[in-house]
Amino acid sequence: MARNLEQAKIELEILRIIDRRSPQGVERSNVLGNATRQGELELTLARGLTESERDKAYRAFDRMRESGWLRPTRTDLTVPDNWVVITEAGRKALHRGTLDELDAALDKLDMHLIEVRRGIWSALDSGQPHSLAQAAHSARELVDQVLKAGAPDDKVRKAPSFQPDASSSSGITRRMRLKFLMGEYKSEMSENDLAIAEAAADLVLAVDKKLMAEAHSRTENDYEEVKSAIVAAETTLRAVLVPGMQQRRGRGTGTSC
Repeated sequence: MARNLEQAKIELEILRIIDRRSPQGVERSNVLGNATRQGELELTLARGLTESERDKAYRAFDRMRESGWLRPTRTDLTVPDNWVVITEAGRKALHRGTLDELDAALDKLDMHLIEVRRGIWSALDSGQPHSLAQAAHSARELVDQVLKAGAPDDKVRKAPSFQPDASSSSGITRRMRLKFLMGEYKSEMSENDLAIAEAAADLVLAVDKKLMAEAHSRTENDYEEVKSAIVAAETTLRAVLVPGMQQRRGRGTGTSC
């Protein structure tokens, strides 16, 4: 069964459309459409949006405006914030293909990791045979690749507090790598963030193991479970790579997907 477009594709297309119209302002509903008429996003995609996709598009538009990628022109007296132009920050995000802080953090480690992240959501929504198992395994691989790229063995062993752990063949545990990354990427290292990252990584591992054992299962429950695992993988990475996530969670900021 075909799923909705992933968030990243929607956001990139919105940025491209507004960039093409620059320096003229573009009105939100003209880009995103509504229940009675298509917008330019649908014409670009050559198909109508589902209700879920349109909701994603409107939330993405608001988020990009709040993030400073889109700037309101405020030339319209009725809806001054709905007419926008792309900013230089928006153009840079479009050029890099990095659509949020996690993308930017992954880009610093290895640009390939962004493509891995995109592939996870694409697999989830493809509806193809074994796509759920592929998405779950890729989420686990993303976490593993980030830990190995950002916290390689030699660097972890050089940490002043390093003590080999007999439970790991390398002497290095996942917790050590997570803690090392937090020390590298965050100005303050919170034990709460570390605990969240560990618990989320455990969920990713558990779902991957379950789907590997049930390779042919394609139920709706599996879809929601894998989606939760992907969100957990991103929670793990945000907790250790993105500065200030604890403060932003306290203000109620959500994730991008």
